[in-house]
Amino acid sequence: MAQKQQQINIEFKKMAKSKEKRYYQLANQILYPQGIDCRAIACNQNFNLILLTIENKVHVFQFKKEALKLVQIISQNQKAVTTLNFSKYNPLFFFGSSDCSITVNSQNLIKNAKYIIKLKGHLAGVNCSILHPKENLLISGSDDFTIKFWNSTIQEWSYQQTIDQHKDSVRGLSINENGNQLISSGDDKQILVIEYSKDNIWKVKQMIEMFSYRILFISNESFIILPYLSNTFELYSLNQDGLFIKQNGFPIKNEGKYCSCFCPAVYIPEKNWLFLKNGINLSIFQFDFQSENNQFFQNCKINQTINLGHHKFCGTVSQNGEYLITWNARASQLDIRKINKQKI
Repeated sequence: MAQKQQQINIEFKKMAKSKEKRYYQLANQILYPQGIDCRAIACNQNFNLILLTIENKVHVFQFKKEALKLVQIISQNQKAVTTLNFSKYNPLFFFGSSDCSITVNSQNLIKNAKYIIKLKGHLAGVNCSILHPKENLLISGSDDFTIKFWNSTIQEWSYQQTIDQHKDSVRGLSINENGNQLISSGDDKQILVIEYSKDNIWKVKQMIEMFSYRILFISNESFIILPYLSNTFELYSLNQDGLFIKQNGFPIKNEGKYCSCFCPAVYIPEKNWLFLKNGINLSIFQFDFQSENNQFFQNCKINQTINLGHHKFCGTVSQNGEYLITWNARASQLDIRKINKQKI
């Protein structure tokens, strides 16, 4: 362990002397034993709490003055924890697991490591989960080929609906800001566009043939798809007929023979920054939008590409984009990077 920390210190010194332009630079690291499995990372709105899945447990870190302090280890699952979500407006967080459940937790109960409720209904492991923008709905995708909707009323959560039109494991989910359009991706090489209908149920409106782990709405009427291990990612926009069609393709660095489904794409609307995993790399893009005759024209440029060395890395970013948190699977360590404001 001491030898590994010494190597890290050497790398920090090299970075300090380097004249290479960097956008995110290492600020802190936490070392773990080799071979540890981490599948999800999440941070709260104020970026003072960071959650990290370690096997079937969730490690809770307090982040203050760029220092990390482990304050709790939550052990509520028999199998690996695979997804993490923080509420923006309530002191709640959620995690899905390979044991088929989704656990609803409160930040107020962290010290006691207790949970509010476990949502059970999936017949296989949970791979992805997202919150509706109004946070009255949790949506989950599973190895049982289904997407399930869980409704909340006064902090009581209950099952609402199932979409069962995927024919293999569901790997990705994204919802637009208005909360009326949902997209999903699966191992069946299909992207489903699902719309909230007037009769208050979700219905599949469109199917796009594509194998992808990375899908994400970047506006109410546009989303991106990164085909598996592709050299380009694609932008789809809503046309006059109410269907999403491909508008543009943008190059992305691709290295490695594999890419895991963990580490969902992240978009920061205030900065138009897109964080996109592809193989062993995490690439950070910036979009420029212009409106002309009610048509959107997009320009996209690469800000930075970070080589994480292994396709099983995962990560997330603080809401304001100041901090980037990643799990280095090769080195078994949690990395905190801070934006270099002078270079952006």
